[in-house]
Amino acid sequence: MKKHIFLFAAILAAMPVGGQQQASTPSAADYHQAAAILAGSGPGAVATPAPAVRAKRKAKPDISGTISAGAMQLVREVSLPANASLALSLSEGFQVSGAPPTTGPDGRVLYTYGQGVATVVCSTLQVCELDLEPGETTTKDALDWGDHRFEVVARMAGSGAEQFTYLVVKPTEPGLDTTMTVGTDKRLYYVRLVSTDHEHMARVAFTYPDEEAKKLKAAEEAKRAEAEHQKAEAERLAKLSTDKPLRNWNYEVKVHGKDAQYLKPEKIADDGVHTHITLSEEARHRGLPVVEIADARGPIPANARWDGNELIIDAVFEQACLVEGVGRKQQRACITNQGLNSNGVH
Repeated sequence: MKKHIFLFAAILAAMPVGGQQQASTPSAADYHQAAAILAGSGPGAVATPAPAVRAKRKAKPDISGTISAGAMQLVREVSLPANASLALSLSEGFQVSGAPPTTGPDGRVLYTYGQGVATVVCSTLQVCELDLEPGETTTKDALDWGDHRFEVVARMAGSGAEQFTYLVVKPTEPGLDTTMTVGTDKRLYYVRLVSTDHEHMARVAFTYPDEEAKKLKAAEEAKRAEAEHQKAEAERLAKLSTDKPLRNWNYEVKVHGKDAQYLKPEKIADDGVHTHITLSEEARHRGLPVVEIADARGPIPANARWDGNELIIDAVFEQACLVEGVGRKQQRACITNQGLNSNGVH
């Protein structure tokens, strides 16, 4: 306080008395003397005790700026800890990384989903289209973007499995640069929106490497399952092999129906396990019949398969019928195995 009083006294001493004379301008020496006194040195300086050590405070935001032609702009920046600086550099690296875009169908520019940030460049008086994956729909309140001088609207196109959502992006002025998030029922998109005077992308879409890998894996698994099914079926047929010699040809056939003669087999025989019934070419072209085996409970469907004109039944029966048609137009050829004894064996 004494230093300030001395400085003011020195300035007052240099001023004229009564205001009749013009005030003299303090010299440079006067300023240097006053500065020395405030700094605690020079004539008239009073020794000041060393300031007390205070507790260390948290770092305040740094303030930097520029001065130009009568205007001063200040920028307030927060000091970042080391881990936040590292995270920031990683995020910035992701934004500029990724596979280069490619050309897609119908004039689309294709970005790879999950690899870097896709940039959509639009121009004023034009619209850009951002296509999502077919079958993917946006959720409620799914669109957010930083600068609402861009207009963004979600639309639908196509039908069935080919139906897809697309976003119409329209800037209201050039020189805009912001980001947008799009939430869907399958994933979240993060894209950059830029506006220019004339340049723009008409259609933008994505490729999905993870999705394509899943589809390829599913197709391979389905192919593998089909191969295993065919192998199991081949093994089953091998167990039912009909290569055993036929030993019983003693069968009798009676036809029922106006036009049932074509159902009469050309050959009937069994090997003790399977029964082989060979029909004519006419029967094959007119429609292969159903086989019913007589049972104590009535006729039951037979477990059988066709090999050309030959019907192979996985059983040796006493009586069976070849049936074609229904009602009054039904045609039947009934077969009796006369080679069986009373115990049902040859």
